[in-house]
Amino acid sequence: MATVFAKTHKASCLCFYKIAGFFVRKKPFQLVKEKTRFVYSAIFASIQSQTITKPWYVGGVSLLVSFLNFTKQENKSEQTPDSKIIDYLKRGVLEQTRGSYDIAGSIYHEALYEAQKQKPKMTQIQYLQAVSYIYDRLANLALIEGKFDVADALFKETMKGCLLLGMKRNDNAIIEISLKMAAIYGKQGKKIECQAGFSFCQHSLETKIQDGDSDTDTHLLYAMVLESEARYLTDQQEFSAAIANYEKAIKISQDHLEKGHPQRAVLMNDLATVYNLMEDYQKSCALLFEAVNYALENNLADLATYHYNLAEVYFKLKQHDKASQTLKLAVKEAENNSDSIVLEKAKKLRYQLKGQ
Repeated sequence: MATVFAKTHKASCLCFYKIAGFFVRKKPFQLVKEKTRFVYSAIFASIQSQTITKPWYVGGVSLLVSFLNFTKQENKSEQTPDSKIIDYLKRGVLEQTRGSYDIAGSIYHEALYEAQKQKPKMTQIQYLQAVSYIYDRLANLALIEGKFDVADALFKETMKGCLLLGMKRNDNAIIEISLKMAAIYGKQGKKIECQAGFSFCQHSLETKIQDGDSDTDTHLLYAMVLESEARYLTDQQEFSAAIANYEKAIKISQDHLEKGHPQRAVLMNDLATVYNLMEDYQKSCALLFEAVNYALENNLADLATYHYNLAEVYFKLKQHDKASQTLKLAVKEAENNSDSIVLEKAKKLRYQLKGQ
């Protein structure tokens, strides 16, 4: 969910991929390309976030697995009470992946109606699993569409169902939902609720890790919490705290993400954002230079963004020749990928460079 420098300070948005600071990006990054139940991107990026090819955090599997084991159901020829619900959900996920949110929402509501209709034929656990999963899908959809009040209410219903199913308060699925709710409260300006949400997520994960939880998903979820809070802190202009969070998240990504994962460059880019806002252009430049090289080595999709951001920092450092050369690389890459946002920003920077 890399972002491009903008000139006005915009509030951060949630899917994660959806951004804080002076960067504006088409769709930063949705953590998952619908491989799991969560629409995740970095929470504060999620609403405007862009789907990427590799997930940042797989997570949230517990609800998906508990809900009538999809894989086993697919291998059954007989119809069961949940068969139509599963069919609806598959269609809904497909439409959501295509960006047809209205259609996806209608299908999820049909799934909910079907679950209520099949309730007498299902065990209480099956019914709770089904409706909790559907609420979660609807909540994520509302989150993407910026319907924060609706998303908040639906996430609460999802969490209630999870707890009734016996999930512990520190289960990663519960923490994921809490993280999304914290991000929503940040967007709504509910500072106390937002900070409480982030604190709960951090404390829960830190305790699990200190107690010996070595699960990669737990560590990556912790990094995502740090990243999401960093976006919020950046929006609040609490830059020192944001930097500390980003540095921790970068360290975790280095330890737990495979080499070549795009999120590692995203974090470098976002930390560079903070230094850019602080007008510490030397540090911003060093991070963006590293992000560009990493993106080149691994053929990452957001290379044009990193090149553009680096060109802008060169401009601010009055290194106009480097800015011009780097901007040409950004434009070339943006043209190859039809990246209209980078191309539009590049026009403005090119005009500024001509005036020097």
